[in-house]
Amino acid sequence: MRTQRMVRHPVRKVWDEGRVALTSWCSIPSPYTAEALALLDYDCMVIDMQHGMIDFSDMVRMLQGIEASGLSAMVRLPWNDVGLAQKVLDAGASGLICPMVNNREECARFVGACHYPPLGYRSFGGLRSSSYYDEIGEVFTRSREAILVFAMIETVEAMRNAEAIASVPGLDGIFFGPADLSASAGRAPAVGVNDDFIDEAHRTIIDLCRRHGLKAGINAMSPQAATSLAETGYEFIPLHSDLGLLRELGTATLRETRAALGSRSRAGA
Repeated sequence: MRTQRMVRHPVRKVWDEGRVALTSWCSIPSPYTAEALALLDYDCMVIDMQHGMIDFSDMVRMLQGIEASGLSAMVRLPWNDVGLAQKVLDAGASGLICPMVNNREECARFVGACHYPPLGYRSFGGLRSSSYYDEIGEVFTRSREAILVFAMIETVEAMRNAEAIASVPGLDGIFFGPADLSASAGRAPAVGVNDDFIDEAHRTIIDLCRRHGLKAGINAMSPQAATSLAETGYEFIPLHSDLGLLRELGTATLRETRAALGSRSRAGA
């Protein structure tokens, strides 16, 4: 029997329960890796088409692998490309994250591509995404709650226009990029809390989201960072990337093994 597509994005339920949504971030173009991570207890997955080595065909296969596990997957676009945004949603993505949104006009263009009229101008015809519904009308009535739409604020210009960006109807959240914000200000990249410049930006983003009824998202590279960022007010937190996990575990395993072998050699000397 065919499985119907979700009426409501599962992350919305996480927020209803007062919890922080924890996700995994996929940058490796592999449905096998994506499926393996999706079988863990994350609230959602994110496929990164911006900095990950992932093209459209890879993304579709990864969506299929993730969905087979029963989880949903959002996609970070490589740029504010409204044609690609609609195509990715048609392929079955459960939401989009758009990088480098610098003003209200750019945000409205992105958000409009994510929603059907009258809220937006998305074109109907997603053969894969619409095949989960029994009636065509359901595509229009259910899609608003079934997807999440995040704009990334990550430049000095975007911070100046943050209030206007947050006011765009149909936007669900702001995803903050501290490293790029630091770079755009001529500073060394800073990603954590405990940097005065970034701390002030954190407060601005959180206050903005609370006043506009939006959710704040940000990447965290460790459980400690995730805890601190959640306490700051972030409610959508990717914990790591697949490549980051591979590097971290590989480095730790290699270091531990070499240390153990070195101890044996010294003991036998």
